[in-house]
Formats: sequence, C-alpha cells, structure tokens
Amino acid sequence: MPSYFPSKINVSEACSRVLTLIKRSPMAGARFCEFASSEGASSKSLMELTRVLIDVVLSPEKSDANYIKGIFVALGHLCRKLVCESSCREPLKELFSGEKLKGLLAVASLVDSQCALFDIVYVVSPAGVSGLLEECLNVVTNCSGLSMNSERQSEVRSAHKLVLTCNWFDSMFEAVSRLLQDTAIRCNDLFGIEIPREIVPSAKRKKSKLPKMSRKVKPVDVNGALGFTDTYQISAGIAWQIKDLLASETGRKAMFKSKPLKVVALALKIISEASIVHSLCCDFMDASLVDSYMALSLCMSLQSITVNDVDDHSSGDTETDSRKMPKETAMDETLHHLLSCTESLLNAGNLAKFGSLSSGCKLCSNWAIQIQGQEQPESHDDVVGSRSDDEGSPFGYRRKLLNFVKISTTILKYIVDASTMNPMSNNHQRCLNFTSAYLQNMISVFKRCFNGELKFQDTQLREIHVCLKSSFAYSAKLVNLVLASVDDDSPAPVEVYEVSNHLLDLIASTELHCGSSYAARLVTLAKLWLPDIILGLRSKCLLKPFSDGEMRVHPWLTILANLELHEIKRSASGEDDDEDEKPEGDGEFPAFEKLIGMLVQLVRINHEILDGFSLVVLLVSMTGLRSKEFGLVLGLVRFVFAKLVTTSDDAHLRKLNMTMAYVQELYPQVESLLGEADDGEGFEELLSIKALLEPVWLHSSETGDFE
Repeated sequence: MPSYFPSKINVSEACSRVLTLIKRSPMAGARFCEFASSEGASSKSLMELTRVLIDVVLSPEKSDANYIKGIFVALGHLCRKLVCESSCREPLKELFSGEKLKGLLAVASLVDSQCALFDIVYVVSPAGVSGLLEECLNVVTNCSGLSMNSERQSEVRSAHKLVLTCNWFDSMFEAVSRLLQDTAIRCNDLFGIEIPREIVPSAKRKKSKLPKMSRKVKPVDVNGALGFTDTYQISAGIAWQIKDLLASETGRKAMFKSKPLKVVALALKIISEASIVHSLCCDFMDASLVDSYMALSLCMSLQSITVNDVDDHSSGDTETDSRKMPKETAMDETLHHLLSCTESLLNAGNLAKFGSLSSGCKLCSNWAIQIQGQEQPESHDDVVGSRSDDEGSPFGYRRKLLNFVKISTTILKYIVDASTMNPMSNNHQRCLNFTSAYLQNMISVFKRCFNGELKFQDTQLREIHVCLKSSFAYSAKLVNLVLASVDDDSPAPVEVYEVSNHLLDLIASTELHCGSSYAARLVTLAKLWLPDIILGLRSKCLLKPFSDGEMRVHPWLTILANLELHEIKRSASGEDDDEDEKPEGDGEFPAFEKLIGMLVQLVRINHEILDGFSLVVLLVSMTGLRSKEFGLVLGLVRFVFAKLVTTSDDAHLRKLNMTMAYVQELYPQVESLLGEADDGEGFEELLSIKALLEPVWLHSSETGDFE
C-alpha cells in the first residue's frame, strides 16, 4: 500500500500513482484512499491529493465514467478523514465551494455519482450549497421502482441526509406532497374515490416557490389511463421514502413539524384505498403505499397526532394540541378505513373469483381500449379475461393476486401492531372477521390452483407462500392478543374460535392442494403458536350456551377424521406391524400428522384444556351425526377417546366434566340411529362409535357425577 502513496517522494508524483490505481481499478483505488492516512500519509499530503482529484473531475478532458465514479468515492473517504483535523476544515470548505461545487454537481449528475457528492457536502458543509436543492428534489421525485433498487435507495438516503442537514425538508416534503396529490386526484377521476378539500388540483394550488425540476426527470402523462401507472409508481417510490424517513428520529421530527403533513397523510389514504379496492383489476398496485400509510398512522398515534391536529398554515408545532387527542384515534381511523376497503373483496369470497372487469372504474375500460390500439397480438378477451397467462398483460390474474396477498399481509401486520399498542381495543371482532375471511379466501385460491383453474409460476407460488407464512404468524399473534385481553366477565368472541380453525384449515389445505413441502414450513411456524390455537379452539366451549346450533365441520377436522379411519382400516387388515417400522408422519399427510401429534401432546398436559378441546370435537361430531356422516363421526370420536382421553383411568375421566356430560347426550343419539339403521348404510360405523362411547357413558352413568 505505501508504494502507491509513498512519503519519500514529492506529493505530485504520489498523487499521480493514486490516480493510476483508480484508473486501473476505480473501487480498489477509492478503497485505498480510505486507508491512506493510517499508512502514514500526512494531512497536508491528503489535502493535496483531494485538490488533485477535484481538478481531474473538473478537467475539460473526457474521462471514463467509472474512473470519475471512483474519484468521487475516493473524495468521500478522504473528506471523512480530513474533516476530523481542525486545521483542514476551512480549506476543505473552500475546495468544495462556489463554482467548483457547481462543476462537481454537473459531472456527478452525468456519471450517477450524486450519492457520493451528497455525502461529501454533508460531511464538509461548504458554502453556497443551495444549488444542490434542485438536484436533491430530482433524486427524491424521480423514484419510480425505488423499492426494488438498492443502489438508488442509497442515493435517496444521501439526498435525505443532505436535505435534513440544510433545513430543506419542508421544500422536499412540499414537492412530494404535490406528486401525491396528483395521484390522489387521478384516483378520484378513475375510481370515483372521494377526495377531501385539502387535496387541491395543480391548477388551483398556490404558486410554488420550489426550484424548477431538471429536464432529466421523465415527463409523466397524468391524463392517459395508461399514464396513471407512471404517477402511481412515483407515488410508490415516495411512499417507500416516507416509511424510511419515519424509521429515524430526525426524519420523524422533521415530518411531524412539516406543513404538508396533512396533505401527505390524506393523499396516502386515498391512494391506499385505490390500491386495495382495485388490486384485483389492476396488476401494478403496490403494497408499499399501504405499508407507508399504516406506518405513518402508527407513528402519528404514538405521538398522539391525528390528521385533524395538523394545520397546513400553522407553525408546524403539533405538540401542544396533540395532548387533547386520545392515543388510539389516528390508529383506529386507519384501521376502520383499511377494513372497510377489504370487506367487499373478501366477504363474498371475491379473492378466489378475481379477474373480471366488474369494478366499473374508468381505468379498466379505458385501459382495455388503449391496449387494443397498441397492436397487441392478443384478442380483447385475452387482454381483459381473468384467465390470461400473459405476464405482461395488465389484466394478468397472477400478479394481481400476488399484489393483493402482499397488501393483505401488510394489513394483518398493522392489525397486530395496533392491537399490541391498544390491547383493550373495541376493534378485535372486526379484525378477526377480516383475518378469517382472508384465510378462507386463500384456501379457496389453493383449491382452484389444485383443480387447474388457476396457474401460477413456481416463483409466484413461492412468493405467495412466503407472504402466507407471515400472514399465519400475524393471525396467530392476533389470537394470542385477543385471548390475553379477555377475562371471566368478558370471554373471547366466537371469531377467535373461527380464526383458530382456519389456521389449522390452512395447513391441512396447503398440504392437500400444494404439497407436503409447503405445509411442512407452516407446521414449523405453527409449533410456536399451537398453544394459542388450542386455547382459541377451546374458547368455544366457554361461551354459553355452547351447544346451540350446528357446528361447522372445518376441513382440518375432515382430514383428521379420515386419518383416523385409515388407521382403523390398517388395524383391521393387520398392517399395524408393518407401519411400526415406518418413520413417523410417513403417510398421505405427513406434515399435518406431525402437527396433530404436537397438538395431542399439548392438549393432554392440562385437564381443563383437554376437557374443553375434547368437547369441541364432540360437538362437531354431533353435527356429523345429524347429517348422517357416520365416517366423520367415527373418526372424530376415535380421535377423542383413543388419542386424547384415557378411558381406562377413572381419576382421569372424573376431571373431564364437560366431555363426560356431553357423552350422556351423544350416546343416546347414536343408539337411536343404530336402531333405525338395522344393518343398513352406516350400521358398521355406528357400532364402532357406540363401542368407543359406551365405556365412558357407563362410567358417567354409574358414578352419576355428570348428570
């Protein structure tokens, strides 16, 4: 390393060697400059190297772009070292001030090195940096596709850092608020979403004091139906930036004191509504917008700020007025809004029926017409049909579903975050209904995939399952939070029972329709939440009267009953000995069987939980008995009295009050049906059911403890 910048030769020659290294390998040369001072180079020599590098950048001679990029990175490393020396600070400021700074900015813009220059200006704080505001605004607003581009994210973060340091935040936030307003107004035009008076069309806005944007920024056709995607994607990039700024204390403080906050919050609300409600008719809807809307709401709630607290014409100090508002108001408003947006899509099972153009929005009809005029090889039906497999089609169902799954996952996360912040919320029932509807819709989607009605690429299916794992965890966490908030006077709502069932349904249906490998991943995750799921199932028996009406037979119980029937057949055919040699879970549903094995172990630990859980399964078996599904009943009764309850232990049975009492009701029903069957259909199953119930019924009849 010393050979590239030796201290024993003149500084001019040493600088020449460093330039040679940077030209040969730009990033290696830049890295060398980071460690040059630790290798014995003096501050005076490093200052001279900095001056030489600046002169090379500003030279009229055309140089390789990568070479110039390497020099900018090298300058950043040198400045961070030199600014620590008090004697170098003023000379450094002079090097980067005035016309030199303008020249560096012009070159940096040509070779995509704004990020490095922003970092240098942030460190050095030279005079005359106001000209950089325009460049920062260009970087911040030219942000389409930002969430998928890590290099541009670094550039944007550097711009944010400079904006905050130079007190330009209000100017930047005003610029992004105008872009968000444009998108919100287009949502009103295309989707009919009502906009508040604070969202003002560009023609009616006050004249902006912002600098004109550079011509480098791609012009956006905001009037065309297809052009809406451009404005929308820019808004998605802005949303990513808002969430990123909220992650830092400096960014949060600047945002909450900024005058455009109210307009930004309202615009995000409108665009998020469009993103959710029309996610199944437009394939470009982005979860990052909904995520940013929710993140802003949570942060405002933590500061006890609501949108109504923020006045665009105030001084930006919301701290005094914020104390008047309850902590959960902003959060609850957002939650109600999100759930209202999703209800029309989920409650009627529409997620599994997506793809039609029945939404009635202008975008769908106008877009279809415009696409037809673009010499597309597909027919109109191919473009707008729900069964299109064209990945580039704006009406391809696969991407729409994936986007909605991502959006729903972010909403579930928000629900959990909101419930954690406010455990005693009145929104639990509605949140559980959303969760239940979403899980049921996803199960229906998997069924359609299995039947060949929907076809996804492997990568898309994997993405859906990644989201589904997160959704499973958030749903189970919600069950946990609701159960933790109840007591004897206020029992868990019945929706807890339904969500718990749907979580088990999801695992069973995933294995049935997608394969054991996907289900196994869910089982690994479910292991952490199984105690809460069991308590959620047991909560049904704590509601009085718990036996009124028929219980729904959930898919997981049907599969469980079939597994028990399969064991009966194996036992009858003498296959048990062979099965003992097979590894555990080596059946048709290995992942689900593993889950049930864990469930049985947990349920048997506590007799109260065992009693309640067994009762719930028997209640479902009564539904099967009434519908004469005797195979289902036999499987469930066998599961209870062969796997869960030890029928030979009197002391054990005496602790199961609810289960034993219900057997007194169930057993006579079986006897009655057995008499009616008279060697007909279901006779053998009824005999087996009676044989399983009889010892328990006799025990309870003899003791009389459960009458």
